[in-house]
Amino acid sequence: MISVDITNDIATAKVEILIPNRKWRFVDLFLLKKFANNWKIISKTATREASYETGNKILFVVSNTDYYVGTNIPTGNSFDEIVLAYKMFTEAGFNIDIISPKGGAIPLKYVDTSEKNKKKILV
Repeated sequence: MISVDITNDIATAKVEILIPNRKWRFVDLFLLKKFANNWKIISKTATREASYETGNKILFVVSNTDYYVGTNIPTGNSFDEIVLAYKMFTEAGFNIDIISPKGGAIPLKYVDTSEKNKKKILV
């Protein structure tokens, strides 16, 4: 389920179906109507696209905060923690999405580029 939008007795729903062994992703859109407290599908449409997603997903939620509240003391997200977890999960076949509450850039701390793999990520 990607999204549902309900207004009174009507709704739309967007659904994703992954078929990893065929490298397909279907997106279905449903138009729904509520009759006697039961939701019924009024209309449906779908599309297919190529996808390398496995269906195994992990969501990283990171901070936008670059200073501790009420201070001038800098803070940020640990680059090592993000990179090491990302590498481990992607190697295990997971798809990773990284989000932050405000969107946009995220402050990074403890960036160590002495390791080749970490330096490659920054380039």
